Amino acid sequence: MPLVRRIPWTRAELRVLDRHLAGLLAGSHASLAEAVRACLSEFTRLRRSPRGSSASPPRTYQTVYTRFWRDLRSSRRGSRDSFWTADEQGVVDRFVRALVRGRYRRAQDAAEACHREFARLRQLHPLVWRARTPRTVGGVFMRVVEGARAAGRDSQRVRWTDAELAVLNRHARALACGRFRDARAAAASCHAEINRLVPRPPRRVRTGVCVRLELATHVLGWHMDDTRWLPGERDLLEKYALVAARGKEVTIRASAQACQAAIARLYQRFRARHPSDRDGYVQRTYKTIHSYIEQRAGELGRKVDARWSAEEDAAMGRYALALLDGQYRDGKAAARACRRELATLRRGWREADPHRYSRTRMRSYCAVRHRIVELAHAHERRWPKTAWNKEELAIMRSWLPWYRRHRGSRGFPAMRVAAEGIQEELESLGSRRSVAACYGMFQQTWSRLNRPA
Repeated sequence: MPLVRRIPWTRAELRVLDRHLAGLLAGSHASLAEAVRACLSEFTRLRRSPRGSSASPPRTYQTVYTRFWRDLRSSRRGSRDSFWTADEQGVVDRFVRALVRGRYRRAQDAAEACHREFARLRQLHPLVWRARTPRTVGGVFMRVVEGARAAGRDSQRVRWTDAELAVLNRHARALACGRFRDARAAAASCHAEINRLVPRPPRRVRTGVCVRLELATHVLGWHMDDTRWLPGERDLLEKYALVAARGKEVTIRASAQACQAAIARLYQRFRARHPSDRDGYVQRTYKTIHSYIEQRAGELGRKVDARWSAEEDAAMGRYALALLDGQYRDGKAAARACRRELATLRRGWREADPHRYSRTRMRSYCAVRHRIVELAHAHERRWPKTAWNKEELAIMRSWLPWYRRHRGSRGFPAMRVAAEGIQEELESLGSRRSVAACYGMFQQTWSRLNRPA
């Protein structure tokens, strides 16, 4: 088969593309795939009409999909790749100059300020600015970075000087010897001293200094687990872990939140008494406190029935089926609704079975969502991020003989055509597999079957 060359779009095809693109933006099509398929059907009718050109080859699914994707990206997202007017570029250049002169510490700060300026101009001059595509923060950020690089602003990824390395190694040895509370406290001190060496806006960000400092300290034998808890923190952690272990209605989350607030007050008192050591001690995160209390409460005898009861499984089974039937947008929405029903179910145990009520705790959102997803997968019905079921695999494998016959044709995208055919047949089963997913699964199956022994 001869190689297919790129053929320009005719005026009739462009009118069809514009009409379906407008319908997609207005919500007439449920998905991009549906709009592409409707456009291809109209192309076929156009070629068969007396005014159409039957000599030109038909358009492929991927060609129309790429055209739609490109038009949507420039018209809806306001990205960096779309056209920027002279007025917009003038605003960006103003913030680029401010960044280069040191008014903004990071390019992200300059981009966010520039994005706010765009919003202000759209309110002050609606006739001039509101007719244009709104710019995203990401698009403005990339534009600012390009302008700053062209203006000669140094990147943060520059070589460390000998003076900077001397400061870094000194702080690494101090952290390894226990003179700092943790890596973040050492990085704060190191970052401040390095910036005093440079008489201009700081090139190093604290995150980069912290990463480089941890790498240097690991060579000296220090690890994150070596970070010590203060005696006051230990007392508070033991207190709230004991409350979580003995309390019937106290959850780990409530104990962790109360403990974090108590530790925050502890640090406020400490910093008030030792203002010079303000950066020497950094408060623990909520996740660290939650993990410690959960583990310690289990060691102190906290009893939780981790098994799902028959009533709970029945309730979650109903929500799993409702999710598969499209009554809920996603697993998160189904989990939130199911968790409210499980809370009502457990409150009924307070009167009917007090012993059972005292031995259970309120199910967490993550646990409910995981269980609903697990039950939904057990039905072997198409659901986002599920494995391919038997019917889908049978349709996919039915295209293997066809691909074996046509894969040798020069210039003919046999695998892509097979993926489009698989996706079209799967739609008749109610499946929402995309063409890209069908292409990937078909490619994996073909490679596995034809792998050399």
